[in-house]
Amino acid sequence: MSTYIEINEGTYRKQDCSGMTFELVKQFERTDKSNFVTVRNGGNFPNCPDTIRITVDGPMSYQFTSESTDAVRNIVEAEVQAVESDEDAITRIRERFEILTEMT
Repeated sequence: MSTYIEINEGTYRKQDCSGMTFELVKQFERTDKSNFVTVRNGGNFPNCPDTIRITVDGPMSYQFTSESTDAVRNIVEAEVQAVESDEDAITRIRERFEILTEMT
C-alpha cells in the first residue's frame, strides 16, 4: 500500500506546493544545501520527472494522508458534474410546470 503526504509548506522549482498531495517515495532528508522529501510527481508538474524532490523546512512541513491526488481529483470532478447550472434548473422547472398546466 502506498503512503501519501500533503505538503503544508514546500516548493518545487520555486513553485508553491502547499496543499498538494503526493505519493511518498523517501522520507525527509537533510543536506548541506536544502531539506526535502522525495515524492512521485503524478502529473502535478508536466514535463518533469516522475520522481521529484519537494523542498521543505522540516518534517513538520508535511503530513501523512490516506488519499492520493488522483482520488481527490476524481471526487471533486464527480461533485462538479453533479452540480446543475441555473439555466438547466430553470429549463427543468419550466418543463415540469408546462406539464402541470396542460394537465389542468
